Amino acid sequence: MDLLSASDVDDEIKWYENDGSQNFTEIIINSSISNPSDVFAIDIDGDGDTDVLSTNRSSTERIIWYENDGSENFTANTIESFGNVDARAVYAIDVDGDGDIDVLTALERGDDILWYENDGSENFTRHDIDNAANGAYSVFAIDVDSDGDIDVLSASRIDDNINWYENDGNENFTEHQINGSANNARSVYAIDVDNDGDIDVLSAAFDDDDVTWYENDGSENFTEITINGSANGAISVFAIDMDNDGDIDVLNAAFNDDEVTWYENDGSENFTEMTISSNANGATRVFAIDMDNDGDIDPISSSYNDDKIAWYESDLLAQACPGDILFTETGGDAATWLWSSDGSATFDDNTIKSPVVSGAVNGEIFTVLIDVGGGCTNSTSVQIDISSSIVDDSYTVSDPDICFGAIASIDISGSEVG
Repeated sequence: MDLLSASDVDDEIKWYENDGSQNFTEIIINSSISNPSDVFAIDIDGDGDTDVLSTNRSSTERIIWYENDGSENFTANTIESFGNVDARAVYAIDVDGDGDIDVLTALERGDDILWYENDGSENFTRHDIDNAANGAYSVFAIDVDSDGDIDVLSASRIDDNINWYENDGNENFTEHQINGSANNARSVYAIDVDNDGDIDVLSAAFDDDDVTWYENDGSENFTEITINGSANGAISVFAIDMDNDGDIDVLNAAFNDDEVTWYENDGSENFTEMTISSNANGATRVFAIDMDNDGDIDPISSSYNDDKIAWYESDLLAQACPGDILFTETGGDAATWLWSSDGSATFDDNTIKSPVVSGAVNGEIFTVLIDVGGGCTNSTSVQIDISSSIVDDSYTVSDPDICFGAIASIDISGSEVG
């Protein structure tokens, strides 16, 4: 996985080429863009390679897309030029469902949420969604109401609003307020947080120090629920299943705290705060993806005061079990049992039917050999899957041989007991 950055002081848009071993080579896409504020990557022109978009917030603001020729040579194309509007955010998705990629932006001093319609040949037509989003700072797009079209969300820092704009299917947008008191709202994101089939919303509010999610009741009535009310300078929010346990976790960057944090969802939307870094000096952005292709999700952050782009290698899938595991062989008429492990876990007694093991780690394989006498044996293994706090797995192996009236069958179950 490669990375992109927008460097406000350096006036540069860069990409960082990953050699496959997470050694990154810095490559400049644009070195003459004054105060770039945001960057986004997607295949704009549908030619199979990844293009780049940027915004900047100087007196010569522009929305630019950079066409990749397939060999990562980028040609700058201006979508729109502005003056003194502070273009803060850029996002891209097929807004109108015509098969090409459209572009959205938030203009902080312009108070605008805009989308640009792509005609399929990368000629863009501006459409205004909201011209009164006072201090528009963040924009996101997803089908909020599950009606098959793309809706838009915004965070605006002066009027403290988290809004969503309902698309009627013809790209006429109706504004709906989710929160009118998110003090200095800086970030908005949307995903099904509680796995109930509808889209929920998340926000970060800088002056409130709040990381918040808004539960959708399925009819787009949103209930505000605070995840963290003391994230000092909350400035960015993102959500993904960090620990591969089937629910959505939340990440946050807090500028004043210098912290990058994730909040572990227990499956019932009770969130436990976990610090990723407390040294991201002036943390400004957080994101997460599998950087090293090892099957787990790695966080990424940017921080303003120390000029850093950082990624954090996750070991969540290699974590130790938070308690003991009780394994039970529940099948067959075994005379003896012999348990073993390919890892460092210890058994209280590996010759009994139901041993307790301690110190297991994710992916560790446990094997039981049963002997029913008369030379009739069978064995099977269970590989444990630790998702934040629960271990629960079962396997069955049957042997057709019958020895002295006993079938050497095995059914192993494992569950956390500590």
